[in-house]
Order: sequence, then C-alpha cells, then structure tokens
Amino acid sequence: MLIKLLPESEQMILLDLCKLLTLSDNPLMWGNKSYEQITSDTGLSSLMITIDEQENAMLEELEQSTKRGTLFHFGISNHLSQDVESMLIEKLKSYPITQVNQSTSRANAHTYDL
Repeated sequence: MLIKLLPESEQMILLDLCKLLTLSDNPLMWGNKSYEQITSDTGLSSLMITIDEQENAMLEELEQSTKRGTLFHFGISNHLSQDVESMLIEKLKSYPITQVNQSTSRANAHTYDL
C-alpha cells in the first residue's frame, strides 16, 4: 500500500483518521442497550461505540501495513492513536442524551484539537 511511503508520523494520523471514519456512523451503546432501549436506570457513563468484525479486520490489516504494526489496537497510545476512540466517546458524553445520536452532533464530536 501507499501508506508505507508516508513518514511514520503521517501514518499515525492516517490511521487515526481511518479509525474516526470507521467509528463515525457505528451504533452507540450504553452497556448492552441501544439509544432506543435506554431507560432512567441505564448508566449513561457506559457509552461505547460498536464495531463489527469486518471493520476491525480491515483496520488491523491497515495497521499491519504500516511500519509500526502496534499503533492502533482496539481500545485504541501513541500520539493520538490509542486515544481516538476514548476521545470521541468523551466528546459524545458531553452532548445531551437527546442529541448524541444526531448526525450533526456526531460530526461535531469528530473534530478535536491536535
């Protein structure tokens, strides 16, 4: 792949971007409950983003094609790589529960300072 031609720091940024794109429209879950299933008893701090096995395999393959094959595992540390998912989740947690699943809120949450 052409990713190997990029400097290592740019490979990391590209991997982070791929992760964000993968997570961008995946379903949000609170514990084992979807947005439609949450109740007043649901722990809202247990927010997570689901990812299917095919997406995970694609990301691992992309990761392996870089010079540093351990940048980007799920739970995802270096520069931004290990924190992309947790940073996104923390930003999403700051939105009101009624807005967290809206596309505009999700798009705004994907912006972060480098």
